[in-house]
Amino acid sequence: MDLSVIIPVYNEEKNIDFLYRELKEHLNFIKKYEIIFVEDGSWDRSFKIIQEIAKKDKKVRIVKLKSNYGQSIAIKAGLDVCKGEKIIIMDGDCQHHPRYIVDFVNKLDDCDVVCNYRKNHRKSSSSIGNFLIRSLFKVKYKDSIGGMKGLTKQVKEEIYLYGNMHRYLPLLAMWKGFKVGQQPIMLRRRKSGRSHYKLFKGFKGFIDLLTVKFFVSYSTRPSHIFGSAGLLSSGLGGLFFLYFIIQKFFFGATISDNLPLFLTGILLILLGFNFIFFGLMGDMMSYNHLSKNNEKNYIIDKIMGKK
Repeated sequence: MDLSVIIPVYNEEKNIDFLYRELKEHLNFIKKYEIIFVEDGSWDRSFKIIQEIAKKDKKVRIVKLKSNYGQSIAIKAGLDVCKGEKIIIMDGDCQHHPRYIVDFVNKLDDCDVVCNYRKNHRKSSSSIGNFLIRSLFKVKYKDSIGGMKGLTKQVKEEIYLYGNMHRYLPLLAMWKGFKVGQQPIMLRRRKSGRSHYKLFKGFKGFIDLLTVKFFVSYSTRPSHIFGSAGLLSSGLGGLFFLYFIIQKFFFGATISDNLPLFLTGILLILLGFNFIFFGLMGDMMSYNHLSKNNEKNYIIDKIMGKK
């Protein structure tokens, strides 16, 4: 299979048919491809509409999830079953025009991951997110968190997605040593329906960004961050003890005169040792455990279409 197009779907009954017709029009440049709709527990007619499409088109496959797990897990489920050497991920609301697929596919000849650069997207939350990414990771990507992405088969086999990490796939790929490129696109308005984006997701996205930063900087050596905190805590406790010793030998102070300071010093030193210990333990139980075992955090109800 040359190409897999993965589309997570959640309550998009009014958009699916239009998107499918556009996909067929713009996928004629490639012979061996598959379109994978990942039905993420919709309560509308989305699954029935996709079923009808799959009955008529053998290039269409359906991954129906048991419940609504969220976009990242839906994408992960699609990646787990897809067969393409190159993979395109798109939203199901028609905001991503299929005409850009050929550009993403061509760029995957030179890159391992291609993220979209949304030229007409001016949401403040996205602007803040991209600014934080450039600041934290020292990268020059203008826009790396958009929903339309391209990746190679090797990338999908090496990167484990969970939570809401799909938006940070380019950063995770960069961390693993893959080459990341950008493709300018123009976003369209939703064909129909309301956006599933909620303000609270922005706060969750910030937490996920901090998680990615931790993975990229410390996942292989958690002791670096825990050890630093431990040394800082122990050092501060040591300064408290030094102050106590100076008070005792030069000014005749007793433990009872500086009991709070004495106890705080002990507490900080013990806390520092604990941080260092947990850092060393983290070196043995890091994120690599999940990725190596490729543990699944979803249940597939059924898979339909030609394998």
